[in-house]
Amino acid sequence: MPSAELENLVRVGQLKREPPVASEIKGLVRSGEARLADADNPALSLESRFDLAYNAAHALALAALRLRGYRPENRFLVFQLLPHTLGLPAGVWRVLSKGHETRNAAEYEGSLDLDEGLVSELVEAARPLPMAPSGGESPPMPRTSAARRKDEPPRTYQVKVTLMGTDPPIWRRLLVPGDTTLARFDRIIQAAMGWTNSHLHTFTVGGVLYAEPSPEWEVEVRDERRVRLADVAREEGEAFVYEYDLGDSWRHQVLVEEVIVEAGEARGPRCLGGERACPPEDSGGVGGYYDMLLTLRDADDDEHESTRVWVESMTGGPFDPDSFDLAAANKALEASRFRRRRG
Repeated sequence: MPSAELENLVRVGQLKREPPVASEIKGLVRSGEARLADADNPALSLESRFDLAYNAAHALALAALRLRGYRPENRFLVFQLLPHTLGLPAGVWRVLSKGHETRNAAEYEGSLDLDEGLVSELVEAARPLPMAPSGGESPPMPRTSAARRKDEPPRTYQVKVTLMGTDPPIWRRLLVPGDTTLARFDRIIQAAMGWTNSHLHTFTVGGVLYAEPSPEWEVEVRDERRVRLADVAREEGEAFVYEYDLGDSWRHQVLVEEVIVEAGEARGPRCLGGERACPPEDSGGVGGYYDMLLTLRDADDDEHESTRVWVESMTGGPFDPDSFDLAAANKALEASRFRRRRG
């Protein structure tokens, strides 16, 4: 039975009713429990353990709310509702609230003030969350396959991919099916941004690295071919990092703007929009790219002509950093469906 408190939040627009989907709840529980286990690993940095503990708590708290048949309109609400979904004392969500405020300060203000005490409190507050919601059954253990189950409705993700450190930002807005593996998502980002897939890449989600398996990796890397977009980002507002060319370190923030439950097949991949051109390959990262632009704009610079020739050789013609061709991006996305990924 829905509680009066939850129904009141529906009336004021903070919650919406949505029938629980077993496969979604399994995925949230699986993700939360795995991240919570990793957050106890002392070999990881304090920042990574904080990210893991916060995202674990959020996934598990959301699972409890989804089991009741509701979806929140903002991330923080799942913590405030723990007394109603799991019967937990207010002290638990106060700890999680502090973690949420710390996360927001890091994301929006660039300030991350962490200590071991806060991370330990966050881990301990998250531990009871896999328990069954009061008056309900515990969600079944999640599946581990990257394939979408037949009882799971198709979901389309609207994501915004922003090249971090660029100002004004270089970005693309994409529609991507939720069952897209991270290996396939790499090719989608490459095509939409305008990269040539000539270098290694990684995805970093909550302190966990995903990439193509290789004995050359000197750190633990999980297989990107076995993980779907829907596994690492379950809801609107979640974000993770895609890094391309580990030498130049082109880091992209991938932000989930909307998750659309489809009546038919999931849509995409498709580019909805974007701004500014992709930097030329091998231009030295964000700092090197902006130095290059200064040289191109200064006809009196001794390296102006050689830089212009090099850039045009890399881009196939005159380079306009402010240009973006939506039709060309979608044409590249279509072509990427049939192109094998390079190493």
